[in-house]
Amino acid sequence: QQQQQQQQQLTAATHSSLEAFAGQAVTCSAAAPPAAKPPTSAGSSSSSKQGQLPPSGNEQLDRYLNYLLHEAPHKFLYYPQWGLSEQGCAAIAAFLRRDKRIKVITLSGNSIRDEGVDLIAEALAANSSLLCLDLSDNKISNTGALSLAEALHS
Repeated sequence: QQQQQQQQQLTAATHSSLEAFAGQAVTCSAAAPPAAKPPTSAGSSSSSKQGQLPPSGNEQLDRYLNYLLHEAPHKFLYYPQWGLSEQGCAAIAAFLRRDKRIKVITLSGNSIRDEGVDLIAEALAANSSLLCLDLSDNKISNTGALSLAEALHS
């Protein structure tokens, strides 16, 4: 019974923290990485390597994710203020399931909603390399923030 009370207190504290957190950036000690420059041609040489990621509905994002997956030497996904759809979030989630090198993710100002953050959270649940996640200035409610916190805690 005491353990159950402690769990309830922890859950209440988590919900309280998430209410204060919702819509804020997750901070880390790493400096913001420079923006990567994805290949500009639609026919990148990476298209034949280990298959393509699912389409995001945004050709630039598709090229960028494939570049990061197959060619980029760094471990940063930096894609702020592009207005990601749920389909774009699904493509990022598929990328995160395949690439376990990513240390820093910046998706601030993309109008990401709970449905999109749920997709990303599911992919991050199995990721042990992530050090910093910036989802500031999105449209994530307390429900989405809780989903993300639960995924990162698992």
